[in-house]
Amino acid sequence: AQTYLRGWRDALGQRDAWMWPLCALVLALPPAQAAPLLAPWRPDWARAAAAVPMQPCWTVMGVSTELAQENPFSALARPGSGPLARVLRQDARPGRERRPGEAHWVLQATPAWSRQHLEDSPEAVLGVLQTALAEWLGQPVFWRSAVAHRWRYAVPAQAPVGPSHWWDAGLGLGVCGDFLGGAALPAGVEPVERAWTSARDLALAVQTSAVEVLA
Repeated sequence: AQTYLRGWRDALGQRDAWMWPLCALVLALPPAQAAPLLAPWRPDWARAAAAVPMQPCWTVMGVSTELAQENPFSALARPGSGPLARVLRQDARPGRERRPGEAHWVLQATPAWSRQHLEDSPEAVLGVLQTALAEWLGQPVFWRSAVAHRWRYAVPAQAPVGPSHWWDAGLGLGVCGDFLGGAALPAGVEPVERAWTSARDLALAVQTSAVEVLA
């Protein structure tokens, strides 16, 4: 372990020489971005990460005035057609504060639509997805503020398999992310939770290694 106290700091480059020595390095990145960083240290991990296809997702986050008609859903809906894969009323989710006269939205486009429009401008995507929401609701939506963001590596194309994280105690190197496997998610739990469980499991592995070193 002492070898990498200095090694990880040096591996980061001279521009980061001011940093304290690092006894561990964790990558929480999309697999395509993690792969080249892993290649010098764990080429097997790099190959496995590079082989995981990820799907893009254009997302709109915004606030509108409350709808004139009653919401047709509670907090989450999956339109069956059009560019929208998921519609979330954020302020209707458990534990969220609701403000009178406001509606808080997250709109996520389908992977196919996002791929087709991957290089479109955020302004163009914003207009299309806002229009799609109004058409799906069957009523106008009056926006107070909204922004579109492109997640180039949003979700795995297939259900992940294998361990929930990678940890090499000898190198002090770990990887977590929703592209890794682990236990099957309970019914109704969103796949995004896999990123959280992966990070949790890696943190436990790092803690266990630290205890073993100190013991």
